[in-house]
Amino acid sequence: MGYAIRNYFRRLAEGNERGLGARLWGPVLEMAAWIYGAAAALRRSLYERDKLKRTKLPFPVISVGNLSWGGTGKTPLVEYLCRRAGERGATPLVLTRGYCHDEIEQMKRQLPRALFGVGANRAEVALRMAAQAPIRLAVLDDGFQHFPVRRDLEIITLNALNPFGNGKLIPRGILREPLTLLDRAHVVVITHANLLEAKQLEGLRAQLSKAAPKALLVEALLEPLFFYRAKKRMRVMIDRLRNQRVTTFAGIGTPRSFQALLSHCGIKPVRNFEFPDHHAFTAGDFTEIKRVSESASVDEIITTEKDYCRSPKLIAEILNPLILATRLRISSGEDALISKLTAWIGGLPRENRPREDRPNDNRPRDNRPNGNRPRDNRPNGNRSRDNRPNGNRSRDNRPNGNRSRDNRPNENRTRENRPNENRPNENRSDENRPDENLPDENRPDVNLPDVNRPDENCSDENRPDENCPNETPS
Repeated sequence: MGYAIRNYFRRLAEGNERGLGARLWGPVLEMAAWIYGAAAALRRSLYERDKLKRTKLPFPVISVGNLSWGGTGKTPLVEYLCRRAGERGATPLVLTRGYCHDEIEQMKRQLPRALFGVGANRAEVALRMAAQAPIRLAVLDDGFQHFPVRRDLEIITLNALNPFGNGKLIPRGILREPLTLLDRAHVVVITHANLLEAKQLEGLRAQLSKAAPKALLVEALLEPLFFYRAKKRMRVMIDRLRNQRVTTFAGIGTPRSFQALLSHCGIKPVRNFEFPDHHAFTAGDFTEIKRVSESASVDEIITTEKDYCRSPKLIAEILNPLILATRLRISSGEDALISKLTAWIGGLPRENRPREDRPNDNRPRDNRPNGNRPRDNRPNGNRSRDNRPNGNRSRDNRPNGNRSRDNRPNENRTRENRPNENRPNENRSDENRPDENLPDENRPDVNLPDVNRPDENCSDENRPDENCPNETPS
């Protein structure tokens, strides 16, 4: 009953409810929205006039937030920015309040070696972590309404399918801030842009250009990669579910976006269970989904990674559904967005750096590793054969190949004893190497298997695997 009531008011706020109930509740919700708006404006004003403390962190801060409630694609965008920062040699610190456990778990799965600062006082958390490890960039998750931390780049995400709802503040509408605050954004990212018709998308861009004339407009989409089975993490390709009868369930900000994404892939849901954002699932919820799905003779049950991360054991035990793996892709404005990111953190991908910015090449010649020294100054092992000492000398005086291990030149020493300039990348500073902690979209990720490769945790349905047998079609 509580679930049905919450869903009703969500649809009412989104402008999807009509009739007598909507007319009766309208004035009450309008008053509540006015009170909310006045309180939010007062709080914002106190921070703007420095009546409440704002902290400037000792490294760049990128805020990713939204004007409306959930479902705008903040989490995938945070993951995208962290990967791009990693390519430029910076391991980012993700600052999050922590009340959305499912989103944190999802980000940790996708970014296994990123730093995460969780807590209500994000400035304090950031400073504490900065004392423990060098930090070059912080990404403020859901940061548009978090005024205590000053930011250098303000990014706002909008869901193209429902960017503003009915244009009113919560609880009468879906907006957390009035539309006039869009002009504070440096970047506006339109997510699910591929699910709009071209004419509708152009109209939205025109509206945003007026509301945020100085902001960079970027279009993005969630790219479906594959499904994987909840219990054994067996990978199932998307093509296999085309034209099959499926049930979906999702507790995200805009469940309709998930359903539209599946339809865009040629998968037609026949039953959809929509739960409030961050819904705490119960065994009763899953039992009901299973009962209805069996009575409707559906072929599969599908959910999102975010929902799966919220209750993985219970979901796998009762439903064992397919989970859709996705990744955000920028379809328009990516170069300009990367330029803004690079302007704050510096650095280029290793392969794109000018030669003078690469390691070794800028050192004084005498300090270069042995392979780059003038021939006469190389250790004995690298001299021409005619100039090498006699092989009959005592052991202590023998050429490099015969000396004791401790007396060998740099290239022959053990890994621990080499000077820093000769060590492999893992000991170089972040400025001189790409970051191997953050998986790039173009290389395999142990936690999110790439669609083009088999994975030990998520085997492909088209190849035999002794540990993960092929999924048998329903």
